[in-house]
Amino acid sequence: MLYNLGRAARVALAAGASFLLMATAACGSESNAAGEQSVDLAKLDVGNYPTQPQEWAPEDRSEAVRIVEALRLGDVMPLAEEVDPALKYPVAGTPYTKPGKSTGGTMFGWLNKDDFASNTPGLIAAFGSAAGSNLDRGISTVLINNVLLFETDEAATSAAASLARSGFADTKGRAVEPGVSAQYPTASVMWIPDFQVLASVYATGKFVIIEVVQDNVNRAMRYFDPGHSDQSVLVALADKATSVTIDRLKAFEPTPPSSLAELPLDPEGMQRITLRSSGTIFTGVQNDHGALHNADGLDNRSRALYDDAGVEYVSVGAGELTRARDSDAAVSLALEYTRNRLLIPADSPRELPGARCVKYRGPLESTTVPYYCTVAVGRYAARVWSSQLPDAHQQIAAQYAILVNGK
Repeated sequence: MLYNLGRAARVALAAGASFLLMATAACGSESNAAGEQSVDLAKLDVGNYPTQPQEWAPEDRSEAVRIVEALRLGDVMPLAEEVDPALKYPVAGTPYTKPGKSTGGTMFGWLNKDDFASNTPGLIAAFGSAAGSNLDRGISTVLINNVLLFETDEAATSAAASLARSGFADTKGRAVEPGVSAQYPTASVMWIPDFQVLASVYATGKFVIIEVVQDNVNRAMRYFDPGHSDQSVLVALADKATSVTIDRLKAFEPTPPSSLAELPLDPEGMQRITLRSSGTIFTGVQNDHGALHNADGLDNRSRALYDDAGVEYVSVGAGELTRARDSDAAVSLALEYTRNRLLIPADSPRELPGARCVKYRGPLESTTVPYYCTVAVGRYAARVWSSQLPDAHQQIAAQYAILVNGK
């Protein structure tokens, strides 16, 4: 089950510039509320995008409910900066049930995924997120935090042992050495000194917590001093992440496997009013905390911004739909999404004067989606993106129409 991987790629590419992007600069018109009475929906150019709310009916509901459960995990899992304030540059947060369908928060960039399915019988759902300490990954400490939920304690314990045995993926001939957790004696710890990367696999109850930590500064130092290494720092960070995650999981009540099929796919009614495209499979809704795993830097999302706007939930589809405290908060939120030093004004749809569009202009132009448009309707702030401005216009117009027609 895909979790809007186009979006995940956008997040990963944009995260590298997030430090620069946090400096805000207002540009263009400050109006972002499209008065429903002044817009003729029939005149909007929506291309082939839908304009009516759509009840979500996935082809594989059994997989969709597992994604819902995974998103519930993400809603309680700690942000990386809550483990270490230095880890304030998110990369991505993704729900998954199998590695071929997700990045696992990029965990599978390091760990062996070939035997993942056979190693994890009884797996219900998982969520992974990643963040770094610097916009330049070459001089960054990176933490990848994954939680896997299983049907039983026994299944989790067995899977943890199997995953640890499978270990890293391609080590490029580098030696893999065992490590020891200072806080969790039963955790399986392994690391590659040449890469200064460490992985910890720990089973607790129905959960398996996997932490992958890399210190790219120390890795670079080994080019000049082959003996330069500090496993203890990586162990300490992995232990801290495990500890904070265990504490947060106390607030999570797993859905009994027998009741999983009954999980509502759209309990907040937001997926039905979120623009979807043919390339977007079930994505789901996260609360104000869970959505911050995917703060991409371009939209200025932060805990403070969400608190100011009274954000409740964020629904992901072809774009994003955020529910704020009230209409004024939604307008402010939509405006804030476009205020950045690296975002310059772009033409907005002529028939939708309340929409606001911008273009990315920065160091990652060759790899970053360039166009973003926002609009506010009632309590909702909508944001879409595209490689082509006309397509962004059509998406934001269609999303606007869906919100108006959904009232």
